[in-house]
Amino acid sequence: MKKVFAALALLLILVAGGASAQVNPYFQVFFPHPDNPGDPYFWQAHVNCTPGQMDSLYVVGKNMNAWVIGAEYQVLYPSPNIMWMADIYTPTTTIGNTAIGISEVWQTPLNGWAPVLLASALYMCNDCPPDTPILVGPNPNTGFIGYSDINTTLYPAIGMVSTFCPLTVPTEDTTWGQVKALFE
Repeated sequence: MKKVFAALALLLILVAGGASAQVNPYFQVFFPHPDNPGDPYFWQAHVNCTPGQMDSLYVVGKNMNAWVIGAEYQVLYPSPNIMWMADIYTPTTTIGNTAIGISEVWQTPLNGWAPVLLASALYMCNDCPPDTPILVGPNPNTGFIGYSDINTTLYPAIGMVSTFCPLTVPTEDTTWGQVKALFE
């Protein structure tokens, strides 16, 4: 009976472990959401910009699943269309800036099980061709994009792409019945 119980317990552990999804950590640029522009945790991945207008963006780390004490990356601003103006939030211990490559260290560990605000920056929109990409890449000084935990273990992250002036897809109003009729 003990063997059956042990085998059943092992099977449950294996099934539970196999059922959990592994999600890669990533860094991405987000923009203030028009419904709540002052909240750095209420954002969107696409924005329309007006030439000559200065606005802010957030660099956010997600799925790090650790107590985070450091990060390295670079924001690849699509110059000359979008120009980096200044970083307006970074931790107190920083080498570089988001435009040329940045290494950041926090004195108090950040909860990487939730989205982490890595930096905030100002940019100026000079022109906005449709679907202008802005992405997070490796710090060119180290070749690394990722973060470190409280044990100073380095973990790689994936740099994601956001867009300025996304293309809109033309649509027309329809009903579910009209869609079904197409396939009858």
